Amino acid sequence: MIKLDPEWVIENFSISQHVDNYGMMTALTFGLKVGVFMQFLLETLKIDFDVDGEVGDNDNCSFKFRIEDIKIDFPTLYARMIRLNIEFLEDKLKSVNVLE
Repeated sequence: MIKLDPEWVIENFSISQHVDNYGMMTALTFGLKVGVFMQFLLETLKIDFDVDGEVGDNDNCSFKFRIEDIKIDFPTLYARMIRLNIEFLEDKLKSVNVLE
């Protein structure tokens, strides 16, 4: 029996993950039925998300959700996204000379 961990699924089934300066994360999917599986995963874990793109056969989709919403189910990914978000904010503050 193969046991799939939700964190492994989201990290390996999405082609990339991005953060913004508002505490949001985006997971991009590409490939046959990957978007359907990603949508099922997020809905099953009751994670609120917005999807950009058509979930179905094409599956070029981006799923956007709050970083805080993955804290319990995706602890490693959560920590990585928080670090990326902090780095993003630090770079933003440096660009306006706040952190120098």
